[in-house]
Amino acid sequence: MGALMGNFSCPNPNCSKNFKWKKNLAYHLKYQCEKPPRYKCPYCEYASKWRKDVERHVQTMHPLEDVKVIEIGKAKEEIKFEWYIYPVALEKKTSPASVKYPCLNPNCRSTYANQYRLRFHMKHECGKPPRYLCVYCNYKSVYKHDVQKHARRKHPNGDNAVIELYNTTGKHRSGNVGKPVYYQY
Repeated sequence: MGALMGNFSCPNPNCSKNFKWKKNLAYHLKYQCEKPPRYKCPYCEYASKWRKDVERHVQTMHPLEDVKVIEIGKAKEEIKFEWYIYPVALEKKTSPASVKYPCLNPNCRSTYANQYRLRFHMKHECGKPPRYLCVYCNYKSVYKHDVQKHARRKHPNGDNAVIELYNTTGKHRSGNVGKPVYYQY
């Protein structure tokens, strides 16, 4: 442990920073020392090496906007920077329950507890037309289980079928798009 703790100085002659921990020096060299800003405001050109500085900037300079932070350079040669937008605590004290990932669609007010759920929402739900249709009436939903639940309640003597109107994966699973698919309840 002696090699991990001590007085570690930045080897850059233009930098006079000292660190108690070796990992802090490594972080400094990788992300900060003579590096361009790592985080950016999504609403203007403000950028900083510190995420909290950008969060504070958005809260004070763009008070009517959602607090979001873009990590610059994460999406190499991709336009979809939104997958790298950091969640921001909705309260002053950060607790796991208060961290939310807001939907990036300005017409959608949904927030999610993790990035996986946000990505799923963006890919399969947000702004998409209903994907599933009841075979007995015109009831549609983005969720298959909603149509199945509807069919059990409203058409209890039916064949428990759901029609998939389109597929978001780009692949037709066994050619069932547009055909009734029967499920056991």
